[in-house]
Amino acid sequence: MTITLDNTPIVLPKEDMTVAELLEWRHMASKNIAFVINGKLVRRENYERTRLHEGDCAMTVTAAFGG
Repeated sequence: MTITLDNTPIVLPKEDMTVAELLEWRHMASKNIAFVINGKLVRRENYERTRLHEGDCAMTVTAAFGG
């Protein structure tokens, strides 16, 4: 299954992956990341049950601190 993640097409290692599985597979710290699928924010408490689908466009957003 192919999705677009941060403007880059990627092939997922299995069908029916959740957001949590994707973040683990990509070694991304989920505590510091907001995840958006097709323009809709996915709440952190829904990462385990939110499934990705063929053609989804996903973006990760990280918090930046500074001044």
